[in-house]
Amino acid sequence: MSDLQRLAVLAGVALAAAAVGYLAKRLPGFAKTIPPEVGPFPAVFLFGSATCASCQPVAARLREERLRVRTFEWEAHPELFEQLDVAEVPWTIGVDDRGRVAVQVHGMPSAREVIRLRRFSELHESAE
Repeated sequence: MSDLQRLAVLAGVALAAAAVGYLAKRLPGFAKTIPPEVGPFPAVFLFGSATCASCQPVAARLREERLRVRTFEWEAHPELFEQLDVAEVPWTIGVDDRGRVAVQVHGMPSAREVIRLRRFSELHESAE
């Protein structure tokens, strides 16, 4: 096998691994369940940190979109971050009425993701 063929194989393996990681974060079967004490559900939650430079712009975007969001900072809730295996912030989630994560957004939400999150914000408001 030539060096070029080896490089092509390695690139293919790396691309496949990245695709699996991407899909695993977004497929319904990957959904996490949020502990009941974090509720009430349905809801939108934003996980961030005081030292996260991109967390404030995400929070501002969600406020501009008039989403009702509950925010958790790592410094105040490290046990929750560990329990949910939050590996990166900002992480915004839409949680259904059973506490299952139905929408996950890492970083700044797109217009489409805001629409999906809005559903959980509105459901929360109608449940009150």
